[in-house]
Amino acid sequence: MNSAIEQVPHHHEIKAFISENTEKLELAFYNALVRAQKEGEIYFTESELLSIARFLNHARLSLTFTAKTGATTEVLRDIVCTTLSILD
Repeated sequence: MNSAIEQVPHHHEIKAFISENTEKLELAFYNALVRAQKEGEIYFTESELLSIARFLNHARLSLTFTAKTGATTEVLRDIVCTTLSILD
C-alpha cells in the first residue's frame, strides 16, 4: 500500500484507483452510519455522519498500517475501541 501511495503523483491510474477505493469505503461507512441512525443507535447530523465515515475509513487505513508493523493484539484493540468511542 505504501509504495502505491508513493506512486500517486506520477501515475494517474493508481491515483484514480485509490481515489475510487477511498470513495467506495467512505460510502460504505456512511451507509452503515445512516442505517444505525435510522435504527436509533446513534444520533448525529448529516454532515457529522459524512465526517465520521471519512474518519473511520482513515482509521481503518491507520489500523492496517499499524498491524503490518507488528503491533500487538492489545494495541490494535485499544485503537479500535478508541476509534469506535466516537460513536458513543
